[in-house]
Amino acid sequence: MKVSSCNRALVTSYYDRAATDSALVPLEKVAEVVRLFPGRRVTRGEMMEHLPHVDAVLISDEVFDAAVFQEAPRLGMICADGVGVNSVDLDAATRAGVIVNNAPFVHEANGDFTIGLILALLRRIVAADRGVRAGRWNERK
Repeated sequence: MKVSSCNRALVTSYYDRAATDSALVPLEKVAEVVRLFPGRRVTRGEMMEHLPHVDAVLISDEVFDAAVFQEAPRLGMICADGVGVNSVDLDAATRAGVIVNNAPFVHEANGDFTIGLILALLRRIVAADRGVRAGRWNERK
């Protein structure tokens, strides 16, 4: 994708604004960056308002299917904030000539969370919590 002063990027990622905001500073030198941060997943309608006018998007988990690609003729790249690109129809993206990648470095907390869940299961923390809340803190089953 050729970079020019008229390029526009849409950011819908809501997972880690501190990480994405600092990473977007260099992009702002070569493109207009439109940020949608409603504090939740961006709706399809909100996203579709901007897609006809953007060259690249940084998404969280918004769905990009064949219909979306038809409405985004300028789109050349999708970068998914996270470890996968499950919400993007890769066949439709290929047909549209759109490059799809991801940014897994943003989510190192996923590993911590996974280990925490394993420990919670091994130590039966959820069951113990429910017991305490129900007034059964002396049960040792």
